[in-house]
Amino acid sequence: MTAEGKVSSTVGCNRIVGKPSLEGDRLRFGPMAATRMACPPPLDQLETAYIAALDAVRSWRIERTRLTLVDARGDAAVVLVRSE
Repeated sequence: MTAEGKVSSTVGCNRIVGKPSLEGDRLRFGPMAATRMACPPPLDQLETAYIAALDAVRSWRIERTRLTLVDARGDAAVVLVRSE
Protein backbone atom coordinates (compact mmCIF):
# COMPACT_ATOMS: atom_id res chain seq x y z
CA MET A 1 0.00 0.00 0.00
CA THR A 2 1.28 3.46 -0.88
CA ALA A 3 1.35 6.47 1.42
CA GLU A 4 -1.86 7.63 -0.31
CA GLY A 5 -3.58 4.36 0.62
CA LYS A 6 -3.58 2.92 -2.90
CA VAL A 7 -2.73 -0.65 -3.83
CA SER A 8 -1.45 -1.98 -7.12
CA SER A 9 -1.07 -5.46 -8.51
CA THR A 10 -0.93 -7.49 -11.66
CA VAL A 11 -1.58 -11.05 -12.76
CA GLY A 12 1.17 -10.69 -15.33
CA CYS A 13 -0.37 -8.47 -17.98
CA ASN A 14 -2.12 -5.23 -16.98
CA ARG A 15 -1.41 -3.05 -13.95
CA ILE A 16 -4.40 -2.89 -11.60
CA VAL A 17 -4.71 0.00 -9.10
CA GLY A 18 -7.29 1.21 -6.61
CA LYS A 19 -7.89 2.49 -3.11
CA PRO A 20 -9.38 0.06 -0.59
CA SER A 21 -11.47 1.07 2.41
CA LEU A 22 -10.26 -0.46 5.67
CA GLU A 23 -12.23 -0.16 8.91
CA GLY A 24 -11.22 -2.65 11.59
CA ASP A 25 -11.48 -6.07 9.97
CA ARG A 26 -13.75 -4.76 7.19
CA LEU A 27 -12.07 -4.38 3.83
CA ARG A 28 -13.62 -3.27 0.56
CA PHE A 29 -12.04 -2.52 -2.77
CA GLY A 30 -13.72 0.25 -4.71
CA PRO A 31 -13.58 0.39 -8.49
CA MET A 32 -10.21 -0.81 -9.67
CA ALA A 33 -8.53 0.84 -12.65
CA ALA A 34 -6.43 -1.19 -15.05
CA THR A 35 -4.30 -0.58 -18.08
CA ARG A 36 -5.93 -1.95 -21.21
CA MET A 37 -3.35 -4.12 -22.93
CA ALA A 38 -4.68 -7.21 -24.65
CA CYS A 39 -3.73 -10.15 -22.46
CA PRO A 40 -3.11 -13.57 -23.97
CA PRO A 41 -4.96 -16.59 -22.61
CA PRO A 42 -5.05 -17.67 -19.85
CA LEU A 43 -4.02 -14.32 -18.33
CA ASP A 44 -7.08 -12.58 -19.80
CA GLN A 45 -9.50 -14.84 -17.91
CA LEU A 46 -7.37 -14.85 -14.76
CA GLU A 47 -7.31 -11.04 -14.72
CA THR A 48 -11.10 -10.80 -15.14
CA ALA A 49 -11.64 -13.30 -12.31
CA TYR A 50 -9.11 -11.51 -10.07
CA ILE A 51 -10.79 -8.11 -10.47
CA ALA A 52 -14.20 -9.69 -9.77
CA ALA A 53 -12.76 -11.40 -6.68
CA LEU A 54 -11.39 -8.09 -5.38
CA ASP A 55 -14.87 -6.59 -5.77
CA ALA A 56 -16.27 -9.40 -3.59
CA VAL A 57 -13.79 -8.86 -0.72
CA ARG A 58 -15.31 -7.87 2.63
CA SER A 59 -12.65 -8.84 5.19
CA TRP A 60 -9.16 -10.26 5.56
CA ARG A 61 -7.00 -12.51 7.70
CA ILE A 62 -3.28 -13.14 7.98
CA GLU A 63 -1.74 -16.52 8.74
CA ARG A 64 2.07 -16.60 8.71
CA THR A 65 3.05 -15.53 5.18
CA ARG A 66 -0.47 -15.79 3.75
CA LEU A 67 -2.94 -12.91 3.33
CA THR A 68 -6.46 -14.14 2.66
CA LEU A 69 -9.03 -11.68 1.33
CA VAL A 70 -12.45 -12.98 2.38
CA ASP A 71 -15.87 -12.54 0.78
CA ALA A 72 -19.20 -11.93 2.57
CA ARG A 73 -19.73 -15.69 3.15
CA GLY A 74 -16.33 -16.00 4.84
CA ASP A 75 -14.80 -17.84 1.88
CA ALA A 76 -11.39 -16.99 0.46
CA ALA A 77 -11.80 -14.66 -2.51
CA VAL A 78 -8.06 -14.03 -3.02
CA VAL A 79 -5.08 -15.67 -1.33
CA LEU A 80 -1.70 -13.96 -1.51
CA VAL A 81 1.47 -15.65 -0.28
CA ARG A 82 4.61 -13.68 0.54
CA SER A 83 7.65 -15.11 -1.14
CA GLU A 84 10.83 -15.33 0.87
